[in-house]
Amino acid sequence: MNYGHATTGKTDMAQATIDFNRLSNVGIKCLRLAYKGLTNTDSQAVALLAKSKGMSVIMGGDSEEIYRSDFAKYDREMIAGAKWAQTNGIPQISIGNEQEYELGDISEDEWVEHLKSLAAQVHTVYSGKVSYETSSDFLPLWKRHGLGSIDLLGLNNYCGFGCNGSRVADAVRSFGYSHVYVSETNADMATGLYNSDLAHAARVTSDLMALLKIYPVPMYYFTYST
Repeated sequence: MNYGHATTGKTDMAQATIDFNRLSNVGIKCLRLAYKGLTNTDSQAVALLAKSKGMSVIMGGDSEEIYRSDFAKYDREMIAGAKWAQTNGIPQISIGNEQEYELGDISEDEWVEHLKSLAAQVHTVYSGKVSYETSSDFLPLWKRHGLGSIDLLGLNNYCGFGCNGSRVADAVRSFGYSHVYVSETNADMATGLYNSDLAHAARVTSDLMALLKIYPVPMYYFTYST
């Protein structure tokens, strides 16, 4: 599942320890941590704590609005973080999340090609999986360009069982099972239909759990810390 989103300041490590024990006890062994940056010391501490609990960790970085002039700094931070992840045995890192929504003077096509080049650079210092996560709305963009040296394309899917399943199937046809995962999914809470625990649980059962039975790719449930 996703962990640590919408927290402010430093993570409460005592609470995180309690959370990780509870999650591990119910069989959740894989965490996608909130992307605060690969060189963020708080993210690194949380990743190491989770790893000490026997959990597999995805950590990553993203940016606010990005311009072409930001590329060099963005790349340096990703490569520095990749070196840390290599040293500390982090199995998967992400070089960005839904950045397509926050492009300044960069076209979507230019951004994808830059990410492919960045992934190749990251692989020179890091032997784990390199991912990028995008809204599944942008799947046609990625199908045009291909993944290059990006190992995994993560899909953030919130459009319900039929739509989510169709987009996962499309991505798998385009890139193969080993290069696709669902990085975020949940009921669309903005509809107001799933605000009770029972309604929310029923939706997750009919959507995420049903998808898992059909598509053998990793799927990460999204939740805020609250």
